[in-house]
Amino acid sequence: EVASQAWVVGTPYNITWSSAGTVSGNIIIDLYDGTNKVSTLGAGLPNSGSYNTVISEQNGTNYWIKIYDGDAANDIWDYSDGSFWLVEQLHLTQPDGGELWYLSHTNAVMWDSPKWGSQNLEGTVDLWFSNNGGTDWFKVAAPANVSGNNVLDWFATTNRESLVSPNAKMGVATPGAVDPISAFYGDISDNTFTMAGIAITYPFAGEAVNMGTPFNIAWNSVGAGSSGVKIDFYDGFSWSNVT
Repeated sequence: EVASQAWVVGTPYNITWSSAGTVSGNIIIDLYDGTNKVSTLGAGLPNSGSYNTVISEQNGTNYWIKIYDGDAANDIWDYSDGSFWLVEQLHLTQPDGGELWYLSHTNAVMWDSPKWGSQNLEGTVDLWFSNNGGTDWFKVAAPANVSGNNVLDWFATTNRESLVSPNAKMGVATPGAVDPISAFYGDISDNTFTMAGIAITYPFAGEAVNMGTPFNIAWNSVGAGSSGVKIDFYDGFSWSNVT
């Protein structure tokens, strides 16, 4: 849990472990910064293999978890396999790469927001979208933001050509930034995902075309297959097939 996978201060996470043999129901979990014990995250815990906790310490890159049996502290214990980071930063957790989303569908955008001491980023954030792997960005929503875990059920607007992409990324940032990469508090998808769908690019809304005059119908598509498409025409009352 380092770099883009660092844990966010003030956000709940699961600490997990496995055990064998005789282990009591007095599990203790401590947090260390290097070799210095910082705090006890839980004590007298059942040996359930999982414990959800919020870590509210300051930024750092050398944190460790120690877990042990309080009734056999010298014999039954373990440390995390490596150090992890704590950051006072926004962290986008979904989409984070590899997802297959669809135009005109609702998808869950998820992010974590920090709380350290009495400070937080509560209010609103900007959600950003890139259709070219993170080179260019535009805003798609400005949802409420609370400390901890956040979820927005985001509707990918039907026929919005700019959302159709095999190399999409999303970002979250505090308001006022020119994009999520340059924001002081911001994060983007670690890898690209696919926003599949089909969107008409011509004729566009409000365009006038002459009856009886040939014109090209154009569209952008991702994931539409290779078996061709069906084009229908709506005259304000009913649909009829064009091709």
